[in-house]
Amino acid sequence: MDLYRQTKIEETVYELLRQRYEMARIEEAKEVATVKVLDEAAVPEKKETPHRLIIILICTPLTFAGAAVWVLGENHWHGVDSQNPKKLLLGTVYEHARDRFSARARPLYSRFHRKSPGEDHDTLHQD
Repeated sequence: MDLYRQTKIEETVYELLRQRYEMARIEEAKEVATVKVLDEAAVPEKKETPHRLIIILICTPLTFAGAAVWVLGENHWHGVDSQNPKKLLLGTVYEHARDRFSARARPLYSRFHRKSPGEDHDTLHQD
């Protein structure tokens, strides 16, 4: 009989502890995390970065160089015979890549594209 009473006491203690544990978990979930400010932010006297002049001095020549390479490359591309195997291969690769990109970008575009009042949903997806 003593063993039965001891078991009942332990079950009761277990149930009480389990209930308190559940209540503590619920209370912990309700609590909002608090943040302690260590140091107040101060506005700097002088701007450190980015140094706009350096960015302009670097990006301007790079832009002109890129544009020059583009123009020269396009001029060379149009000068190459249209039956040249390399030009045919690159044209095919470009068209394939463009089609794949368009197919993947179209759903993204349609999410952000505002339709005019008379526009159908399907008109956007027609090629």
